[in-house]
Amino acid sequence: MGHNCLTDLPPEFAQLDNLRDLYLGKNAFNRLPKVLKQLKKLQVLRLGGQKYTSEDKEALKAALPDCFVQE
Repeated sequence: MGHNCLTDLPPEFAQLDNLRDLYLGKNAFNRLPKVLKQLKKLQVLRLGGQKYTSEDKEALKAALPDCFVQE
């Protein structure tokens, strides 16, 4: 984990409403950022090998049913 790792995403991230593909690897998230649920056009979420709880993944899938999550 480097010193430039993110620990969360800012609320303003939700303004990226046309975002379709996002890579979250190499960050220091303890949980999936809640703001991701607001990205309704997100089609692919790449976790870059980071592990998240099944609760986080289920909540994301409920909010973004058409998003493919790659671990």
